[in-house]
Amino acid sequence: MYIRTSGNGFEIATTEDRRLIELTSQQNDQHFQVGDIYLGKVNKIAPALNACFVDIGSEKDAFLHFQDLGLVFKEFNQYVQEFITGKRKYASLENLSLNPTFDKKGKIDAILQRSQIILVQVTKEPIGTKGPRISTDISLAGRYCVLLPFSESINISRKVTQQAERKRLKGIASVALKKNYGVIVRTAAQQCSTEELSADIRELIEKWQKTMLRLNGMEPKTRVIQEMARTTGVLRDVFNDSFQHIYVDDPRNWDDIREYISSIAPEKTDIVKLHKRKVGLFEHHGIDKQIMAAFGKHVNLSSSAYLVIEHTEALHVIDVNSGARGKQSTERDEHILKINMEAAEEVARQLRLRDMGGIIVIDFIDMNPPEHRKQVFDRLTECMKSDRARHTLLPITKFGLLQITRQRVRQEVSMTAQEVCNACMGTGTVQPSILAADQLESRLDFLLTEEKLMVKSIHLNPYLKAYLTLGLLNHPLKWWWKYKKWIQLKEVVDFGLNQFEFRDSKGELLGN
Repeated sequence: MYIRTSGNGFEIATTEDRRLIELTSQQNDQHFQVGDIYLGKVNKIAPALNACFVDIGSEKDAFLHFQDLGLVFKEFNQYVQEFITGKRKYASLENLSLNPTFDKKGKIDAILQRSQIILVQVTKEPIGTKGPRISTDISLAGRYCVLLPFSESINISRKVTQQAERKRLKGIASVALKKNYGVIVRTAAQQCSTEELSADIRELIEKWQKTMLRLNGMEPKTRVIQEMARTTGVLRDVFNDSFQHIYVDDPRNWDDIREYISSIAPEKTDIVKLHKRKVGLFEHHGIDKQIMAAFGKHVNLSSSAYLVIEHTEALHVIDVNSGARGKQSTERDEHILKINMEAAEEVARQLRLRDMGGIIVIDFIDMNPPEHRKQVFDRLTECMKSDRARHTLLPITKFGLLQITRQRVRQEVSMTAQEVCNACMGTGTVQPSILAADQLESRLDFLLTEEKLMVKSIHLNPYLKAYLTLGLLNHPLKWWWKYKKWIQLKEVVDFGLNQFEFRDSKGELLGN
């Protein structure tokens, strides 16, 4: 794992056999992470959606659907209100009587009303123009388990496949849990000791009780619990015995991560290393190069094949394209199978790397033998077992299409993997050249008359300069008559036809 820190935040890159498999980032001003708990205020009831919008301090109100209220919302809400008003002094849940009376066909306006104060947890971060998605079904994540207050269920991660281990973990949790607390035992708990899992449960129960006691007199839109920093949060979720190195380029982050690793795996503390070289962390270890190669529209495979990744409003589309195919017809099927198998591995990597969510459609190269389609499907399923996001795969159709739904809880990772063209500025199109002079004049008039700036020169493409200076009554002369100011035109060979810059007498850039 490589953790790069900058003035705006940090980036975390995870590699496997030196190959980049996951990339996540966080800005310093980024709020409303998944897991954060807020005291919110209902702003609007939307009966048509059977939902409401809750003000938790985000730019867009958070969205709470009726189905996300939880099975015992009435008891939970009454419990919270008693702490807010100061009527309740003890946070224990053992004396409560829970009555799961949740009606799936119920209406939200029969339970919540405008201006009501409720305790909520972020389940999806703000994405695009949408605000956070929230739930009143609160949970607290630990190293080995997730605590579920107001529940008595004990669930074991599906990735723990051995029945004996599942039974052992369930037995430990049932003894450690108190009444009206449930738990989800995480994959990381495999082979952990009884004391380790029990201690994790005790710490989470204590954290819940201390949090409830802080609610007295708290104002709406206040963050009650902040999910741990993304760095330690990622470590909590993915760290295991297979980690060999964790490189950090910030001394303060290095101290925090060493402290966290020493608390969960003291024998692994020494794998946390501080990067002190003048060359940047990502550049030194080849991460930057892998990012640029992986985040473009086209992703090359080790063979002559490549992927084309397109994003639309509703879904993501990944097209598998082959290079030169085998000349013999008998070789063609095997060659296509080989390309599709390689593509399946890269698709699983790309989904994790870009954190693509929603509906993903993959267009594999057509395969005639049905057994080949099954092999590719099985290979993709196997590669996605390590994906922490919930996902569902449908078998490949006879047209070679495979559909995936993948959980989306935060903004998709997006990188610019190409340099910006100075002619089109990255849009892929340029304005008609005939309009370049008009655009320049309009901008010049704005700077001189509206902004009152002292424009001394204009740097522009040689062809545009030639057009503006053509004839006796050329543009600079017209400007002199209009603005009583002589403006020089200076050629810049590297500029595109529609590119120009305005500068003052000191050569300082004014606008473009």
